[in-house]
Amino acid sequence: MTSNFRVADAAAGSQGEAGADGEARLDALTAELTELAAAEAAEIAAEAMVGAGN
Repeated sequence: MTSNFRVADAAAGSQGEAGADGEARLDALTAELTELAAAEAAEIAAEAMVGAGN
């Protein structure tokens, strides 16, 4: 996905700082999404354990 931001930045003529900002934002969003997915997976696992009688 990083390359998609680089392509978009290059097309807009905004390389360098703008590209770094886009990559930093992508990294932050990826980290947030990963955290949310892990929390959801933990919740599903807990529900499965309750359903299995554990």
